[in-house]
Amino acid sequence: MAFWRVFALACVLAGSGPAQNGFYLHDGDRVVFYGDSITDQRLYTTFVETYAVTRFPGEHFTFVHSGWGGDSGLVFAIDQ
Repeated sequence: MAFWRVFALACVLAGSGPAQNGFYLHDGDRVVFYGDSITDQRLYTTFVETYAVTRFPGEHFTFVHSGWGGDSGLVFAIDQ
């Protein structure tokens, strides 16, 4: 229970200041969450998506949630 209180406080504090320059995502980027049942829950992935679209309303990001229970995802990134 204490974890969720700390997490909620961190979310509030993270969103309380002005948007900072140098965010990793840029206009038009696509983020794919690929993993197992934890990803399939769309809990933390939705937190990340909500943060990005509310913190940077002028940017247009695409989020794909591809979780599948029992699957194991590989983590990789492709820079273009």
